[in-house]
Amino acid sequence: MIDIVVPRDNEEKLAAMAERLGFSSLCLLYERIDTVRNGQIEKLKKKFKIRLYIGAAGNANADIIFCDISKNDINEVVQNRKIDVLFGFESLRMKDRLKQRSSGLDPVLCKIMAEKKKIYCIDFGRILGMGKETKASVLARLKQNIMLCRKFRIEIAIASFASFPLRMRNHADVLGFLAALGHDDGKGPFEAIDKRIILNKKKKEGKVIMEGVERD
Repeated sequence: MIDIVVPRDNEEKLAAMAERLGFSSLCLLYERIDTVRNGQIEKLKKKFKIRLYIGAAGNANADIIFCDISKNDINEVVQNRKIDVLFGFESLRMKDRLKQRSSGLDPVLCKIMAEKKKIYCIDFGRILGMGKETKASVLARLKQNIMLCRKFRIEIAIASFASFPLRMRNHADVLGFLAALGHDDGKGPFEAIDKRIILNKKKKEGKVIMEGVERD
């Protein structure tokens, strides 16, 4: 199981908390990655049993590529084959339609996301920080998005996106939150990112010939 965090020069404390919470992996999400940052993470990996990965926005050195769709045009993002994970749907400010909520997703986008193998990721920490009225609206939209993702077989992930250890959450509590929204898929939402990272590593090593076919 994996959590995603956004470090503020406190990677070691975040990794320690992830271990305490029972996670087997932790993805450190950055805007940019450079050789200095990579070197720091490599040193940190030796201190912890937990697996540490690097996530970034459009950086080839990262283990997995993320995109905050609240800051980008989703119609362009879903076509970008380099991007693995889309998040930030909770922050979209849109007026609901007469008979349908504007949730950021629709059948056309979902079909493309399914074809491009995108992962729909929920920023749990962002939801916790919202006011009651905003949260109620976001949860309704989130429930609709989950329904669409299930219909089109889009992988769903969820993470804390915490910048501080005390804002990280136990996976059991988060899975309970998802179940209340109609998505009870066991530990799947905490494993989707982990599986994609492993696949990306195999691709970089030239072990993936085509989808479903790998070299030993």
